[in-house]
Amino acid sequence: MKIYVANVRGLRTKSKELYADSSAHLMDIYALSETSLCNGISSSEYFDTNYNVFRKDRYEGTSSTSRGGGVLIAVNARFICETVPLLDTVASNNNNQINV
Repeated sequence: MKIYVANVRGLRTKSKELYADSSAHLMDIYALSETSLCNGISSSEYFDTNYNVFRKDRYEGTSSTSRGGGVLIAVNARFICETVPLLDTVASNNNNQINV
């Protein structure tokens, strides 16, 4: 299993590069932090349909800073994966784990 892990410091300007890399299917899983994405940006700009994409975007108004935040995990569709709610967290955080 090949896993790519990175702090990307914002994905908005890297969509073509990441889409090309993920379309080559060189990695099984991408785990990215500091994505700086929001609801208005589709995961399909970064990954084709061969990946299941899970995101936790940084919501405006929940942080004292105006930039940064957000995580993304993309799992190749040949793997069975699912989100599982973490029961021991504060309900407002809506935290999940991903089983692959």
